[in-house]
Amino acid sequence: MIGFFFRKVARKHIKELEYQHAAAFLGGPVVYRGRALRDAHKAHPIMGGQFARRKRILEETMIAYGVPEDVRDSLLAHTESLREQITGNRGDDCDPDTARGKP
Repeated sequence: MIGFFFRKVARKHIKELEYQHAAAFLGGPVVYRGRALRDAHKAHPIMGGQFARRKRILEETMIAYGVPEDVRDSLLAHTESLREQITGNRGDDCDPDTARGKP
């Protein structure tokens, strides 16, 4: 959904950072070694609709892999709590100006 924003970054690297971030949040013996999320995403005008779609894909993937509902809910709530670090859009808006942090 937003992969094209990160086309200059090795897919393996992004997968590793995604794993680290989720595993650390869920209490695994893993340390997230990436940049702060706001810094990592600030150059990309990710819109609210894109954020919401990525979150839905995450949910569908967890369901497909049989992730327990309480774990899914926790990770999805955590993901939602990070919204303002990723996009300037509230909700599922698709306003490129606010996604870039412009009023």
